[in-house]
Amino acid sequence: MKDRMSTEERMSKLIRGEKIDRVPVIPHMGIYAAKICNIPYDRYYLDPNLAYTTQTWALELHQHDGGYGYSIPEGYAQEFGGEIEFSKGFESIVPKVIRRPIEKPSDLDKLSFPKIDEAFASSRILEFNRNKYRDGHGVSITAGSAMSIAVQLVGMDKLMRYTIRDSSFVHALMDFCAEYLIYMAKFYCEEFKDITIGAGAAYPVESSVIIPPKKFEEFSVPYINKVFSAYKDLGINIGSIHLCGDHYDNLPIWRDSIDMPSRMIITTGYEMDLIEITKVLGDNHIMGGNLRNATLESGNYMDVYNEAKKLIDKYKYLPGGYVLTPDCDLTVSCPAANLHSMIKASRDFGSY
Repeated sequence: MKDRMSTEERMSKLIRGEKIDRVPVIPHMGIYAAKICNIPYDRYYLDPNLAYTTQTWALELHQHDGGYGYSIPEGYAQEFGGEIEFSKGFESIVPKVIRRPIEKPSDLDKLSFPKIDEAFASSRILEFNRNKYRDGHGVSITAGSAMSIAVQLVGMDKLMRYTIRDSSFVHALMDFCAEYLIYMAKFYCEEFKDITIGAGAAYPVESSVIIPPKKFEEFSVPYINKVFSAYKDLGINIGSIHLCGDHYDNLPIWRDSIDMPSRMIITTGYEMDLIEITKVLGDNHIMGGNLRNATLESGNYMDVYNEAKKLIDKYKYLPGGYVLTPDCDLTVSCPAANLHSMIKASRDFGSY
């Protein structure tokens, strides 16, 4: 079936709670764009202009609703004085951390915020956004999570141990990371004064499988609220969050203790049922998910088509609205025909 709305019209109406033509598809596309354009991963990560070009080609090919997004995995480790290493060509997707900037708690005192337009990761993300701004695609930044930045600075194992042994250090580190997010946001507000800046956030570390509710409430919630509040004061719209993995046990805390903006797009991993999430968080949000990347990567085009149909049939009429997405970032191993099947399923079965 042919689309009756443009992506811009479809997404704007969805966010306002108005009727749209079909279920939107947001593929969380990043490094996949490099793969289908046959661009080595290290070049994609290190050249934001090339990253922008590959995403433009991928968007024109697939005609999805997700827009543009770019980041450097583990990039903040190098941003603050650590070191990461990129494999050449197509050998490895994720950069390897050679050295963390924080080896012991006292190292935090030695860190300071770099200049955004000179910092290893942030300067490249800024250049990517300058491309978007130039071409009229808006500007978007990250709203966290602060804990994910903390993991990049100190490492997952050490951070989890410090939550038991040295809570004061963890709070100081979390505050440092939250303040850096706010520092970046203020820079963007100065750089792009004439537009409304958008933001999204992902919370992989905050999965209740990794951090139980009591620790989530102690070590994450104050800094999520700090960032949300600061962005609101700056006029930045946090339009989406991704709950990566299983967050069931922490959902009541999101509802009761975090000032979540209304009409956010909340996407989740395959582990979570969107109807159950809506029962906890209410129907004032747009739910997104959660076609398994395992199917997108290893299934054939009909496997993807049929799984997408089941999700659309189940979630299409969620009260806050529904967006079809993979359960996490689209993998580089996803065949182009499989992503096409996902989008085709939305056009064939997702019409309103």
